[in-house]
Amino acid sequence: MAKFAIELADGGVSIMEPVGDVTPEECVAKWLPEDQDAVVSIVLIDDAAIPTDRTFRAAWNANGKSIETDMAKAKDIQQARIRRERDKLLKAEDAVWTIAFSRGLTAEAATIEARRQILRDIPQTVDADIKQAKTPDELKVIWPKELA
Repeated sequence: MAKFAIELADGGVSIMEPVGDVTPEECVAKWLPEDQDAVVSIVLIDDAAIPTDRTFRAAWNANGKSIETDMAKAKDIQQARIRRERDKLLKAEDAVWTIAFSRGLTAEAATIEARRQILRDIPQTVDADIKQAKTPDELKVIWPKELA
């Protein structure tokens, strides 16, 4: 079946595989008007040109008849993923620290505070590695051991 890369006004790319005897334009015509307005171009694309790894799909760009990963966007995505996971752990540590502090357990609160600081520092500790990544494969393996 034919597949099409649909370049969107926000820089994103959607992949469409029309079913039956319809054109991609006929499929797009069924979308909400604001989604139709976001379509910049529709290009027939070979299966081999579509990345199989969708980790950084939000960073894909249509480049003629191929799809490329915008590494700047992919780096932002990876940093955001790391921050989200870090924030979950930090929130849990905040609750534990508050309990320890309110009970006057200063040694325990100090230990927890040290862990909290390590979590706060994570984005800066991985920033250099993220900036040096040249490919999506190099980028996706960058993950702090503290979040494992």
